[in-house]
Amino acid sequence: MVQIILAGAAAAMLILWIRPLKPEYGMFLSLGAMLLLIGAAVTQLDSILSLIRELMEYTGLDGVYFKILLKIMGLAWISQLASDICKEAGCAAISRQIDIYGKLLILSVSLPVVTALIDTIETLFSV
Repeated sequence: MVQIILAGAAAAMLILWIRPLKPEYGMFLSLGAMLLLIGAAVTQLDSILSLIRELMEYTGLDGVYFKILLKIMGLAWISQLASDICKEAGCAAISRQIDIYGKLLILSVSLPVVTALIDTIETLFSV
């Protein structure tokens, strides 16, 4: 974990050094660093996913909720990456629109969970 943080900080310093000399290289270096850091984060996903699977088995919840959780995580990562790329390229307005659209997508994907939660609460209070 510390290595990834240090690699990100080193990439940021290198980008700050190169950007005034060759702005286009700074952009490509930034994109490369983002992809490497996301790749490192994805390798850590296996332990997180196994823990979530254990929790799902322990609680007896339907696997549909697990799939929804994975979709939400994927949508959050992809929309944040696209937003950061646009922001890095100097397109802040597009970046904000991607953020909004990503949040709307996450909301639409999570509606079945909210519906199930409301049904559960309704069942608890109707007894």
